[in-house]
Amino acid sequence: MRLFAKTNTSIGFVGAGLLGSGLGKALSEKGYKVTSVASQNFSSAKQLAQLIEGCTPYKSVEEVSKIADLIFITAPDDSIEDIASSLQCTRGKAVIHCSGVLSMKELQKTRDAGAYIGCFHPLQTFPSVKIAVKSMVNTTFSIEANRPLRKFLEQMAKDLGGHY
Repeated sequence: MRLFAKTNTSIGFVGAGLLGSGLGKALSEKGYKVTSVASQNFSSAKQLAQLIEGCTPYKSVEEVSKIADLIFITAPDDSIEDIASSLQCTRGKAVIHCSGVLSMKELQKTRDAGAYIGCFHPLQTFPSVKIAVKSMVNTTFSIEANRPLRKFLEQMAKDLGGHY
């Protein structure tokens, strides 16, 4: 069983909108290794990567899935299942979406490939990246995952100053 840890788990993002950018920046500021980002709009991926030391923008989700141990899908709800299906997930990696509407069934193909799957949804909207980073404090996160990923996500919510 794989154990996730703040200091050695590389995190990638697919989707560099307000949520992905705010969450990526906030995690980076709390000592998490945010290493890669891809977005439908490559300039958005580049903007997020510029905010985070050691983060590289990529043009495809496949590149992020090769590099990252844990992948956050922070794209629109109607694209989550397609994105998850295109990821090159191997046993032991993790894929998490941040939708407040969808269940984990949209990630089933990645689970079938051996990845851990989960949901990590902040119960709040974010009008800007700067506000998103600050607003993680006292935010409640809805978390759905099995161990050991669930424990990692619970600790992540705490590290961000939030609750689960």
